[in-house]
Amino acid sequence: MAETPAPTATPKSFYNEKVNIDVIKALVEKANSAPEVVFKDVPKDSPTAKTIELAARLGIVKGHADGSFKPNQSISRAEIVYMLSKVMNTSSASNPTKFNDIAGSWAEDAIHRLSDNGIINGAGDGSFNPNAKATRSESLLMILRLLNVSLGHSLDID
Repeated sequence: MAETPAPTATPKSFYNEKVNIDVIKALVEKANSAPEVVFKDVPKDSPTAKTIELAARLGIVKGHADGSFKPNQSISRAEIVYMLSKVMNTSSASNPTKFNDIAGSWAEDAIHRLSDNGIINGAGDGSFNPNAKATRSESLLMILRLLNVSLGHSLDID
C-alpha cells in the first residue's frame, strides 16, 4: 500500500499588501550605507543600542535636537503611527479620515495613511489623541494589523 504524502500548506506571507517590501529593501540599502548614528544617552553596551541605531539608520526613528534619543521616555500615539507609516505601501492617504484633533499635527499624514488602511481606528469619539501615550496593547495591535495577523485564529510559531 502506497503512502499518501502529507498535505503541503501554502505559507502565508508574513506581511500584507499594506507593507511595501520594496520600501523596506530600499530602507535597508540606505541604512547599510548610512554613517553610524550615536545618541549621547544610549550607551554602546546597552542591550537596545544596536536596535536604536539600526532604526535611526533606517530612517524609522530620529533623535532629539540635542543629540539624545531618550530611550526610556514614553512614546506617543503619533510617534508609533509615524514609525509604522515608514513601511506603508501608500505615499499619502486616498481617503483622509476626519479625526477632530489632528489638523496641523506633524504626524497628520501618517495618521491618515494608517487610518485609511485600517491599521488605526481612533478613539471612537472622532478623536485620535495623537499626543497621548501609546500603550503597549495599542502599539501591538497596530503592528499586528500592519503584519496582517488574524486575531481570530491561533498563530503557528516555529
